[in-house]
Amino acid sequence: MLTIFLNIFGKSIQAVSVKNYDLEIRVNSNNIYPLLCFLQKHTLCQYDCLIDMICYDNPGKALRFGIIYNLLSVRYNNRLQLVSKFKNSTTLLSTLSIFSGSG
Repeated sequence: MLTIFLNIFGKSIQAVSVKNYDLEIRVNSNNIYPLLCFLQKHTLCQYDCLIDMICYDNPGKALRFGIIYNLLSVRYNNRLQLVSKFKNSTTLLSTLSIFSGSG
């Protein structure tokens, strides 16, 4: 599955790690929406449940804001964290069309 991510999203993925059997993907903020679409729709992923979204603020840092999407694949019984940090002026696309619980 990791090779699929790297082949399709390449340079937009900053880091991939495993923590306590859960996958964590760090990604550029402009690629959150397409990656979430891929993670939900691809047959090898099927992360169809958005457990929660966490937004946080680090005052004084260049990439001040961050967002974490905690996803669950019920089919494969696997969790994933999609993490992104961004500047004050960055606009994120709404993920409501992908996950109705994100609204």
